[in-house]
Amino acid sequence: DAPGSASADRAAVSESGPIFACASSPHVKCLTPFAAGSCHCSRNCRYRRHLEAGGCDTAGEPRAPRTVNRVGVARSGMQLTFLGTGSAMPTGDRMQTGLLVEKPDSRLLVDCGSGVLHTLERTDVGYEGVDTVLVTHHHLDHVSDLLAVLKARWLAGEESLTVVGPTGTEELVTDLLEVHDYLQGRVDLTLRDVEAGSFEVAGFDVDAIETRHSMHGLAYRFDDELAFSADTEAFAGMGEFADGCSVLAHDCSFPDE
Repeated sequence: DAPGSASADRAAVSESGPIFACASSPHVKCLTPFAAGSCHCSRNCRYRRHLEAGGCDTAGEPRAPRTVNRVGVARSGMQLTFLGTGSAMPTGDRMQTGLLVEKPDSRLLVDCGSGVLHTLERTDVGYEGVDTVLVTHHHLDHVSDLLAVLKARWLAGEESLTVVGPTGTEELVTDLLEVHDYLQGRVDLTLRDVEAGSFEVAGFDVDAIETRHSMHGLAYRFDDELAFSADTEAFAGMGEFADGCSVLAHDCSFPDE
């Protein structure tokens, strides 16, 4: 079922922000959709947590929190957090594409569209705790928070950031830093272009295949456990690529529906 489906059966809010959990797979977290609210004080504020839980309806009764369906990546202890599940068309309910992939001693941010930095900060990891970003392709709804992540890490005193992605990723980030030149040299920045094939990123063994989209992009398979594809047309090779994984996460948007 898609995020937001009725089959997701419970939700909870913790001090680290809203964590929506399916009872059958609570080790996979989702921080979107996120109910609207305007309180910006500490995470322990009861009012803020009330807003994050959904606030009240027009009758003053607590509104049920939005829930999401979850699947687990359990064999290796890998955890998957959906930071953003929206599309290029803003809805007000979902951030754009972003996933946090974790296993013991390894963390990786996959794509970082608009708003993903904010949901990342609501996790226990935060933007201080992940120093590598892997992007699928260079459309704005998948990379718009790249420099925001870099700046946040610099301001937090972190010293490094690695950005990995398909051909042109190094050029993209370099060009962005030419525009925002005050960010140059603020962190130890490593830029790396990758192609379809096998490689290692942030402690994960990654396989990649080319997607079929209006822009060159890659789909990824992590430790033979999790497969993720951003925008692509359907093709048989994608199913073959994901075969044997515990989880396939796949972008899908229907702006006319």
